[in-house]
Amino acid sequence: VGRVTALLTDPGRAAEGSPGIGHQIAAWVDVAAGRWSRADSGFSRAAVLDPRLGIVERAWLAAMPPLALDTGTIRRVRAALLHWVPHSGPNTRYLEDWRLSPWQNSFAKLYALGLLSARLGDWAAAERYAAQLEGTRAPQDSLGLVHDLALEIRGLEAEQRGDWQTALQILEGAVLHGIAPPADNGTGPFSLRAFGRFLRAEALYHLGRDQEAGGGGVVGVGL
Repeated sequence: VGRVTALLTDPGRAAEGSPGIGHQIAAWVDVAAGRWSRADSGFSRAAVLDPRLGIVERAWLAAMPPLALDTGTIRRVRAALLHWVPHSGPNTRYLEDWRLSPWQNSFAKLYALGLLSARLGDWAAAERYAAQLEGTRAPQDSLGLVHDLALEIRGLEAEQRGDWQTALQILEGAVLHGIAPPADNGTGPFSLRAFGRFLRAEALYHLGRDQEAGGGGVVGVGL
């Protein structure tokens, strides 16, 4: 892995092999290996080399309860995201690596900010971002994704409060179903509802419904 990382992050790489993408890929590897500090640095280096990289990914991951990041780290990640300006228009190279479709850029920031706010116990901010997502209308959103991501923010907030029953009720209001159209990349973590799947499993587990929690299913999601 170290050899591959060195090649991917070589400053001499051609434009289509930007070292920023290399740092981003290496950061994902570090997250998978449980090395948050190294992943954090990798995402930061990617963002320095290409502002379209690193910021949203790091924020989305930092909000994950299993990582159990301290409040100071989550606040710092949220502050960086607040100052981030989403890239306008399509960018094939970036979108291919993070698997965000061009139309998703407009709400990715709101979604990640809402999750981070819920993790911090900033309920007012979390609700504000969820409401903004609910007010978003995207003709390309044939699966109801934006609606469901707002539910994930509210579901996380309920879980942070220890209200597992309410969290489950919220998350089971998801409407996302089917698969993305051919022109859309539906295999990314947003489209697959990875965060929502985890939250629902956690709620089921805490409610004593272990069998359902282990199934990994999400109501309304045909996977």
